[in-house]
Amino acid sequence: MSWPSTPLGEIFAVRAGSPAPQASDAFGSEGTPFIRAGSLVGLVGGGSLNDLEQVSPEAAHRHRLALFPQDTILFAKSGMSALKGHVYQLPAPAYVVSHLAALVPTPKVHSRYVRWALETFSPTRLVQDPAYPSVRLPDIGKMEIPLPPLAEQQRIAAILDQADALRRKRQETCASVQRLKSAIFEDMFGDTFSRSALGETVPLRALTKRITYGFTSPMGHYETGIPILTAKHVRDGFIDYSTCHFASQSQFDALTDKSKPEVGDILVTKDGTIGRHAIFNGPRPVCINQSVALVKVNQELALSSYVAAYIGSAQVQKKIDAMKKGNSIQHLQITEFANFPIRLPSLERQFEMERKLDAQAALERKAHDGMACLGTLFASLQHRAFQGEL
Repeated sequence: MSWPSTPLGEIFAVRAGSPAPQASDAFGSEGTPFIRAGSLVGLVGGGSLNDLEQVSPEAAHRHRLALFPQDTILFAKSGMSALKGHVYQLPAPAYVVSHLAALVPTPKVHSRYVRWALETFSPTRLVQDPAYPSVRLPDIGKMEIPLPPLAEQQRIAAILDQADALRRKRQETCASVQRLKSAIFEDMFGDTFSRSALGETVPLRALTKRITYGFTSPMGHYETGIPILTAKHVRDGFIDYSTCHFASQSQFDALTDKSKPEVGDILVTKDGTIGRHAIFNGPRPVCINQSVALVKVNQELALSSYVAAYIGSAQVQKKIDAMKKGNSIQHLQITEFANFPIRLPSLERQFEMERKLDAQAALERKAHDGMACLGTLFASLQHRAFQGEL
């Protein structure tokens, strides 16, 4: 079954947010949330509007901020965020920065359906020059998506919402298993920043063959091919392939080695929510974009499992979080990360830790296998939904 394609401008009021107030007293701990372009990463990952800057009614009036209603759909229309493809639907009214496009729903459409559709038909395709990424509001209004009758929109959205809820529960399980790994690490090595900790302290780069990040050039997005991993796909201890776009084989072949992880390499998120990490274990090839750091461990000096557990420990995560740079989009500087201090116990001690993690690894594999199955199911549901086959 096929449905007519409808321009977004016919079913939404296509608007932009307001310039961010520059006055120091514009923001406080009470009021209505103000969403910046960089906020989308955390919000899409399950963050709360309550964690954002708040604007009082008086400050909003003084700075002429436009309030957007619940169910408005947001995505970046300018800056590097416009290449990320993050789509977020407001659960409550909020103020929005001018770098974001806002689709205010009308009675003609079920906005939750469109929120899911925009993950498949990404607005990133509207960016004309990736070197200076921006999307014009008129072009957003002309962008077409398949639009079934309203009742069918509601049915499809309900199915995808239920599947997404199951996927998020599985993600929470994976995160819990990952915290167990951190607990085992800290039980063995304690406070790795104390003078009494085992081993000498060296910069991270001393244990690696290379620390770099992925490709910066624009890539075409396909429904099949080589998975493109961005920061949102690298979770705590595992890789979530469920929302990946894909590169063609020719695009993949044209990339340099720095964008092609090998088995045993550690992937670390460096843009948006920084510090999440996972060891790449294959079996299929993938490529990474600039939001993901690639750490190639020298296995003669350290185990990938040890370095990954070190990065994931609670005390190290706090220090990495303190290294964030930038206002709109938080990022981790590769040169600073390469100089991050890491305690180096003996290889024998690292192998002992790895053995203790074997039982935990079995739980982790089971959790990740379940996550992969749900991811594949979710991707299949999305594809079928917008092909009229659901």
